Amino acid sequence: KAKAKAKAKAKATAVVREVALVEGGESKEVTASNVKEYVALACRRRLLRGADEQVAAIREGLMDVIPEPVLRIFEPLELGSIISGPVHVVIKDWRANTVYEDGYSATSPVVVMFWEVVRTFTE
Repeated sequence: KAKAKAKAKAKATAVVREVALVEGGESKEVTASNVKEYVALACRRRLLRGADEQVAAIREGLMDVIPEPVLRIFEPLELGSIISGPVHVVIKDWRANTVYEDGYSATSPVVVMFWEVVRTFTE
């Protein structure tokens, strides 16, 4: 009960503030023509909120090693592959170590189709 009261109190005293998702955003209205942009920006803000300083530090450190114009050449997935190396998935191991739940099994039709599709993938 004490935790529930503390959470309720925290919610009651929460500070709500507006954050412009784009420059001048506080004066822009969300319309049918810009709703996709708004949703993308709002999701990005929600996912990265609280990590702005850390992301800026990582970016700054990376640009100390690789100049920004060079970084801009790459798509995010390409850059991730360059930094982390290629991802190699051994499908046989993946399949052998898959745990099925909620009534599914290796012989469930949808699971069989899934593995047939996966088998067609190339690296």
